Amino acid sequence: MASTSGNRRSYRIAVLPASRDVDLDILSSLTREPLELAKEYELTLLFPDCAVGAVPVPVPVLGSAYGLRTIVDESIKSRWDDVFFEAGDHEELIRVSSDQFRRLMTDAQCASFSHSTLSLAAVH
Repeated sequence: MASTSGNRRSYRIAVLPASRDVDLDILSSLTREPLELAKEYELTLLFPDCAVGAVPVPVPVLGSAYGLRTIVDESIKSRWDDVFFEAGDHEELIRVSSDQFRRLMTDAQCASFSHSTLSLAAVH
Protein backbone atom coordinates (compact mmCIF):
# COMPACT_ATOMS: atom_id res chain seq x y z
CA MET A 1 0.00 0.00 0.00
CA ALA A 2 1.08 3.52 -0.62
CA SER A 3 0.53 6.71 1.31
CA THR A 4 1.15 10.16 -0.11
CA SER A 5 2.45 12.84 2.20
CA GLY A 6 3.20 16.01 0.26
CA ASN A 7 5.10 14.99 -2.87
CA ARG A 8 6.57 11.87 -1.27
CA ARG A 9 5.00 8.41 -1.23
CA SER A 10 5.65 5.97 1.58
CA TYR A 11 4.79 2.28 1.58
CA ARG A 12 3.51 -0.36 3.99
CA ILE A 13 2.93 -4.07 3.69
CA ALA A 14 -0.47 -5.49 4.61
CA VAL A 15 -0.53 -9.19 5.44
CA LEU A 16 -3.84 -11.04 5.17
CA PRO A 17 -5.11 -14.42 3.99
CA ALA A 18 -5.74 -14.83 0.26
CA SER A 19 -9.42 -15.49 1.06
CA ARG A 20 -9.89 -11.94 2.39
CA ASP A 21 -9.85 -8.43 0.90
CA VAL A 22 -8.21 -5.42 2.48
CA ASP A 23 -10.55 -2.63 3.57
CA LEU A 24 -8.54 0.50 2.75
CA ASP A 25 -10.92 2.78 4.67
CA ILE A 26 -10.39 0.83 7.89
CA LEU A 27 -6.66 0.52 7.29
CA SER A 28 -6.33 4.25 6.54
CA SER A 29 -8.17 4.99 9.78
CA LEU A 30 -5.89 2.66 11.75
CA THR A 31 -2.70 4.11 10.30
CA ARG A 32 -4.00 7.70 10.28
CA GLU A 33 -2.79 8.00 6.68
CA PRO A 34 -4.71 8.03 3.40
CA LEU A 35 -3.74 4.72 1.80
CA GLU A 36 -4.15 3.21 -1.65
CA LEU A 37 -2.87 0.06 -3.27
CA ALA A 38 0.57 0.50 -4.78
CA LYS A 39 0.82 0.37 -8.56
CA GLU A 40 2.59 -2.57 -10.17
CA TYR A 41 5.39 -0.37 -11.52
CA GLU A 42 6.00 0.90 -7.96
CA LEU A 43 6.41 -2.67 -6.76
CA THR A 44 9.02 -3.35 -9.43
CA LEU A 45 10.97 -0.35 -8.11
CA LEU A 46 10.56 -1.39 -4.47
CA PHE A 47 11.39 -5.06 -5.08
CA PRO A 48 13.80 -5.17 -8.05
CA ASP A 49 14.98 -8.67 -7.11
CA CYS A 50 11.47 -10.16 -7.46
CA ALA A 51 9.42 -11.19 -10.50
CA VAL A 52 6.46 -8.92 -11.26
CA GLY A 53 3.53 -10.04 -9.10
CA ALA A 54 5.63 -12.40 -6.97
CA VAL A 55 6.79 -10.19 -4.12
CA PRO A 56 7.56 -12.35 -1.06
CA VAL A 57 6.08 -9.90 1.43
CA PRO A 58 3.65 -11.86 3.62
CA VAL A 59 6.17 -12.19 6.40
CA PRO A 60 6.91 -9.04 8.43
CA VAL A 61 10.63 -9.85 8.60
CA LEU A 62 10.77 -9.52 4.82
CA GLY A 63 8.96 -6.21 5.05
CA SER A 64 11.58 -4.87 7.43
CA ALA A 65 14.31 -6.27 5.18
CA TYR A 66 13.01 -3.88 2.51
CA GLY A 67 12.60 -1.03 5.02
CA LEU A 68 8.80 -1.24 5.06
CA ARG A 69 6.42 -1.22 8.02
CA THR A 70 4.13 -4.23 8.19
CA ILE A 71 0.58 -4.59 9.49
CA VAL A 72 -0.94 -8.07 9.93
CA ASP A 73 -4.68 -8.70 9.83
CA GLU A 74 -6.20 -10.25 12.98
CA SER A 75 -7.94 -12.92 10.85
CA ILE A 76 -4.59 -14.68 10.47
CA LYS A 77 -4.64 -15.54 14.18
CA SER A 78 -7.59 -17.85 13.58
CA ARG A 79 -5.63 -19.70 10.88
CA TRP A 80 -2.55 -21.01 12.61
CA ASP A 81 -1.86 -23.56 9.89
CA ASP A 82 1.32 -23.51 7.89
CA VAL A 83 1.79 -20.33 5.85
CA PHE A 84 2.85 -20.35 2.21
CA PHE A 85 4.09 -17.41 0.13
CA GLU A 86 5.91 -16.85 -3.13
CA ALA A 87 9.69 -16.86 -2.98
CA GLY A 88 10.10 -13.85 -5.25
CA ASP A 89 9.20 -15.73 -8.43
CA HIS A 90 6.21 -17.67 -9.74
CA GLU A 91 7.81 -21.09 -9.46
CA GLU A 92 8.72 -21.63 -5.82
CA LEU A 93 6.82 -21.30 -2.55
CA ILE A 94 8.18 -20.81 0.92
CA ARG A 95 6.44 -22.71 3.70
CA VAL A 96 6.73 -21.76 7.36
CA SER A 97 5.09 -23.48 10.29
CA SER A 98 2.55 -21.67 12.42
CA ASP A 99 5.16 -21.33 15.19
CA GLN A 100 7.71 -19.86 12.78
CA PHE A 101 5.11 -17.45 11.43
CA ARG A 102 4.17 -16.28 14.95
CA ARG A 103 7.84 -15.61 15.73
CA LEU A 104 8.34 -13.78 12.43
CA MET A 105 5.40 -11.45 13.02
CA THR A 106 6.16 -10.44 16.61
CA ASP A 107 7.36 -6.95 15.57
CA ALA A 108 4.47 -6.28 13.17
CA GLN A 109 1.44 -4.21 14.06
CA CYS A 110 -1.68 -6.37 14.29
CA ALA A 111 -5.23 -5.08 13.61
CA SER A 112 -8.51 -6.01 11.97
CA PHE A 113 -8.73 -4.49 8.46
CA SER A 114 -10.12 -7.11 6.09
CA HIS A 115 -13.36 -8.79 5.08
CA SER A 116 -14.20 -12.12 3.47
CA THR A 117 -14.05 -12.32 -0.32
CA LEU A 118 -16.88 -14.87 -0.30
CA SER A 119 -20.21 -13.41 -1.34
CA LEU A 120 -23.58 -14.82 -0.37
CA ALA A 121 -24.35 -15.40 -4.06
CA ALA A 122 -21.35 -17.71 -4.32
CA VAL A 123 -22.62 -19.85 -1.43
CA HIS A 124 -25.98 -20.72 -3.08
